[in-house]
Amino acid sequence: MRAPILDIAATIPALVAVQTCPTPAQSADREDVRLLIEAQIAAFQRDDAAAAFSLASPGIRERFSDPDTFLMMVRLNYHAVYRPKLVFFANYREVDQGALQSVRIVDEEGDGWLAIFQLERVEGAWAVAGCILIKMPSERA
Repeated sequence: MRAPILDIAATIPALVAVQTCPTPAQSADREDVRLLIEAQIAAFQRDDAAAAFSLASPGIRERFSDPDTFLMMVRLNYHAVYRPKLVFFANYREVDQGALQSVRIVDEEGDGWLAIFQLERVEGAWAVAGCILIKMPSERA
């Protein structure tokens, strides 16, 4: 069965941005954000709480006082991000507070999800400041 085709423009209008040609800085930021999210997902898959926690913003680290508490929260509330089967990077948009990166995820059960990662700059580097996870309608009969 194929993963569902997501109409992100209809789902999350705030992520739709018409860009004719990204600047070199925007392209570099987009790549840095992708690498950051990939690294955090890889840390979740290894159950490497310290590595995953180190990629979170100071606000997230303050909210979840230690790496193990953070990993437990992700495992319980963001299982699709914690154990994805497939990950597809979609729209990227810079905003005043940082950036938003939408990621289509297929979980271990074959369900589709849209994860919208919020990112912020911390001392010149990107950090994950939050994630909104939306279950997509199933195409199963």
